[in-house]
Amino acid sequence: MDGAAVWTQDGADGRPWWHDVDVDVPAQARGKKRVTISFRLTERQGVSDFALIWSLRDLRAEGLRLESDFTQPEKWKVAKQGPFTTGFGNEQPPGKGGFHIPLIVMTAAQAGEFKGRHGEPNSPERIAEWVRFSLDAQRAGLCEGVVTYALDKSTNNPYFDAVRKESLRFGKPRD
Repeated sequence: MDGAAVWTQDGADGRPWWHDVDVDVPAQARGKKRVTISFRLTERQGVSDFALIWSLRDLRAEGLRLESDFTQPEKWKVAKQGPFTTGFGNEQPPGKGGFHIPLIVMTAAQAGEFKGRHGEPNSPERIAEWVRFSLDAQRAGLCEGVVTYALDKSTNNPYFDAVRKESLRFGKPRD
């Protein structure tokens, strides 16, 4: 507000989904006839292992009269500095369409493939551990699916038995 930060949050704070934020700013607005409200996304420490999608909606100002809300994008200024995509509402950058790319985790379930991808040990227990880790990530909403590849489904195969056990466990609710 008027160039001063009145609320901040780290985008990597562990909250994986959308959430509401209420910001109390009466001290900054007290005694002023007009204030400028800005919303800023700043990348303090760049990472490449997750994307940050940031959106504003349902802007309400109790005790302040807004000159415009989000239904009047022409009254707002949108600016960017750096390799970010900015826009207003459902706008797309020129020449670019929006689409969703699902994250699918793939883990090897055959001794040689597993060793090449994940290293030693390549036991049935270790492979089952990776399958469990991947399925837990799916359950937590960190990925949309799990593919177990190079799995020999022969009878009495200890690798198949270990992966099957984890897959069956995944279908049951956790305590």
